[in-house]
Amino acid sequence: MKVSILTYSVGYGAFATIAENIAMGLTSAGVEVKVLYLNGPATRGLLGYTNGVELIRVGRRARTCWLAVACHLRERRPDALISLGWILNPAAVVAVAVARTRTPLILNEQSSLSYKTRVEHRHQFRLRLLGKLARVLYPRAAAITGASMPVLADLEREIGLDPRRLPLYVIPNAVDSRKRSEERRV
Repeated sequence: MKVSILTYSVGYGAFATIAENIAMGLTSAGVEVKVLYLNGPATRGLLGYTNGVELIRVGRRARTCWLAVACHLRERRPDALISLGWILNPAAVVAVAVARTRTPLILNEQSSLSYKTRVEHRHQFRLRLLGKLARVLYPRAAAITGASMPVLADLEREIGLDPRRLPLYVIPNAVDSRKRSEERRV
């Protein structure tokens, strides 16, 4: 099985950690993983990925990475694409549509879309627009995962998702317990 993960960053931040934990869990189960990213160092030594994970830079901006992701889907034919976060999710939906492959798309949300679009980024028109785009694009996914039930409930309210038509799953963020043990010893 082959899975590609689309993330904003591989070098730092929450999404880098989430992508790394998902990739490590999948590779330990024998899945071939490719991590598609926008930002971060290309030096593998700075990252916690094993040699079994291929890192592929797909651009610098979320709004323009969809073409590179679509090319990846056509060329590599992964069995699934996991997109991490509300900034990248619309691009992932567009990429799957443009690629015209049968690659199932799993969107992941970490925080409340309503908070991101109405409070945190209320002065940035482009980011507020993502909430409107989600209403049209998110139903095209095969499934949506959220870090908590309130995150998924917010999506249901904000964009009218019907869990009877689109599977919604709560999947708490994974933690690499070996890293935590090492950090405590230091």
